[in-house]
Amino acid sequence: MESSMVVSQNDNAKGLYGWEAIEFIKQYFAQNLPSAELVFENADSGYWCIKYYYQGAYITLDSDRGSLHGSITIDNKEFPLWQFDRVVNSAMWSDDKSMLIVLKTVKRFFESKT
Repeated sequence: MESSMVVSQNDNAKGLYGWEAIEFIKQYFAQNLPSAELVFENADSGYWCIKYYYQGAYITLDSDRGSLHGSITIDNKEFPLWQFDRVVNSAMWSDDKSMLIVLKTVKRFFESKT
């Protein structure tokens, strides 16, 4: 449940450490998109990346020194998340608050497909 996701009282403008971001995302997927398959994860210094496969699409979330990026790839064509919902433009940092905005956008994308 999204309500059980804990968002820090601290906005942490510098972003989460790579392993923290990966675990935050994994927890969200486990609770909200449990049939999504984790296909790749990496946390190396200031860079991290995680990729899932769900309903015929790849979801990629990554960060380079705190900036947050997300995309969905369908039929080998990559779509930045802001093309689905511009609210992700306000979620530019890899802090837990921004990541929750991006993750909810991913969930809404797949809910709109059904």
